[in-house]
Amino acid sequence: MVTRDQPASPRDPRLVELPIFPDDRGVLTFGEYGDHLPFIPKRYYVIMDVPGGKTRGGHAHSRYHSFLVCLKGSCHIALDNGQKVWEYRLDSPRKGLYVPPMHFNRLSEFSSDAVLLSLSSGLYDRSEYVLAYDEFTRRVNRG
Repeated sequence: MVTRDQPASPRDPRLVELPIFPDDRGVLTFGEYGDHLPFIPKRYYVIMDVPGGKTRGGHAHSRYHSFLVCLKGSCHIALDNGQKVWEYRLDSPRKGLYVPPMHFNRLSEFSSDAVLLSLSSGLYDRSEYVLAYDEFTRRVNRG
C-alpha cells in the first residue's frame, strides 16, 4: 500500500511544516527540538550533486531517527516499514520529513541543483544500518 497522507501513529513518518520569515533581507527558516524536531540531532550530513538517474539511501536505521530537509531543488523519498510505503516529494526548505527507525528509505529523482540535509539522532555507526531489503523485512517481521 502506498500513501501520501499524514501518519496514523507516532511511529509513522510525517511531514513537518517549518516556519518561514521573509523580509527585504531574504528568507529565514528554522527547526527547533520539540516544536519541529522530535529528537535532538547528534549528526548531520548533506547529499548534493547527485548525477541524473542515480539513487541514494537504500537502507534503514535500526535505532536512529532522521529528519530530512531539501534546502534547494527537489527529490523523491519512498519510506517502507515492511507493511506500508509512504512517498514524498521534498521541494522546499519550508518542510521537513521525520523518518522513524526501521523505515527502509529510497531517495531518487534528484533535481540537478538538489541539496538534501539529513539530521540524525545518533553518531555514525556502520552496524546501525540495515542495508539489504530482505534482512530488513526479516527484522520487521520478527517484531
